[in-house]
Amino acid sequence: MSSTFTPQVRKAQRYKVKASIMIDGLTGNGKSGLALCLAYGLVKDWNKIGAVDTENRSLDLMVGQKLSIGETCQEFLKIDLTKQEGYSPVNYAACA
Repeated sequence: MSSTFTPQVRKAQRYKVKASIMIDGLTGNGKSGLALCLAYGLVKDWNKIGAVDTENRSLDLMVGQKLSIGETCQEFLKIDLTKQEGYSPVNYAACA
């Protein structure tokens, strides 16, 4: 059996792309802390980390907390998205 596919060999290259990560879990399971650990691990600069807070400013409680990676959470950028604005995808996109 013959194939019409001709493999093309090329050198692998690293591209700069934004990370798109989904974290799922019940309330209180550590999703916010994990997200902050991942963000810090990627950029190593709290001034470059941003988050959308949809739980009544609960992300503010993370500042000063020691994370599982051994780092203490510092101030970071955040947007409060409330029920009044609504949780539609267009509002999340506006935060990007």
